[in-house]
Amino acid sequence: MTCFVTCFVISYVLFVAIFRAKNPCISFWRGGGEICTAKVISDILATLESLSIRAVFRRDLLLESSIRSKMIKVGLGPNIEDADALVLIKVRRSANDSRSVESTWTKPLGQDLYEIRGPVHLISDINTGDVVKAVLLPNDSIPSLVEVVARSGYKTVHVAFAATVTLLEQQRILEELEKWKVRYELVFDRLYTIEVAPDGDYEAFRAELNTLKVSGLLMYEPDVAMNVLLRCRFLS
Repeated sequence: MTCFVTCFVISYVLFVAIFRAKNPCISFWRGGGEICTAKVISDILATLESLSIRAVFRRDLLLESSIRSKMIKVGLGPNIEDADALVLIKVRRSANDSRSVESTWTKPLGQDLYEIRGPVHLISDINTGDVVKAVLLPNDSIPSLVEVVARSGYKTVHVAFAATVTLLEQQRILEELEKWKVRYELVFDRLYTIEVAPDGDYEAFRAELNTLKVSGLLMYEPDVAMNVLLRCRFLS
């Protein structure tokens, strides 16, 4: 259908150019007025350009949607099989007169102890598998983390890609990082939570992030503070 419309419009433009070139204006049998040939051609070309831009935009949206769906499936959320046994706790963090609160899934271990099952996206230094103590604070409906009791060995890093890095390039970079036994989850556009497994090469992974940072492709926490990373993500 699009091809037919395009051919029709081009044929019309050629008709106007060849047969009406000597007449500066064209009188339409329906429309009750005269429209200058140059304006008609200009409007038609503008319409063609708009259609082309929209087609490309729709194509890119479909491509990005497909890639994003693939990325989200790599997520680190709780295992569906034991989801009924999981509970939410709050993780709080205060720094420089600002406070962050995030809820995450955990497995209750008894005596106010919980094992972190989902990644923490907006607060640093809490990892999947960490055992934490959480208690119910006044006026709260779910327990709040008060201390980390045991570390799991996972390392969590938060990454924000530069606005100039396309979604395809983000995917390529993330897939290359998998060789160090990392897994990642999309939080917002360009912002990812990445976890390195206990038997992964965390130092080599950090070295690669530094190389990417020097190239201007990304910033990451803990190299910069989490609030700085979020500011760069939402203000750039």
